[in-house]
Amino acid sequence: MIKSKFHLVVTAAIALACSPALKADSFTLLMYESKTDLAARTDPQKAPAYWAAYGGYAKQLAEAGILRGGTALPGNAETKTVTLTQGKAQETDKPFATSDLELGGYFIIEVPDQAAAVKWAKKAPGLATGAIEVKRHFPNPTMPSK
Repeated sequence: MIKSKFHLVVTAAIALACSPALKADSFTLLMYESKTDLAARTDPQKAPAYWAAYGGYAKQLAEAGILRGGTALPGNAETKTVTLTQGKAQETDKPFATSDLELGGYFIIEVPDQAAAVKWAKKAPGLATGAIEVKRHFPNPTMPSK
């Protein structure tokens, strides 16, 4: 991967205290990647290393017993944004927020607290050239659960 200035963006609500008696919290790790990294996914020369890095990361999360889901996303290539303007839904072919980085995927993990989620975010392969946003899940009391 190309080395460049990078940063870690961490956004989360106050995390629960770390205790074995407490149920773990769920967090989503949003993987923001550069256009170069997203293009590596389909480059015959670079794709094997790209997918191996994320496969290894997913394996670490699974082996730690904290992986609950996730997927790769196509970056901004197939993004539609729907907004409401004067009471009418409007559709555009661009992301809601624009940046040099694009949302390339996410992992859902269940860990004791925010500090643990950030620790795992710091191990993500995309951090070298992108950013990882850590969001604590906020349960919707009106949404039925399984």
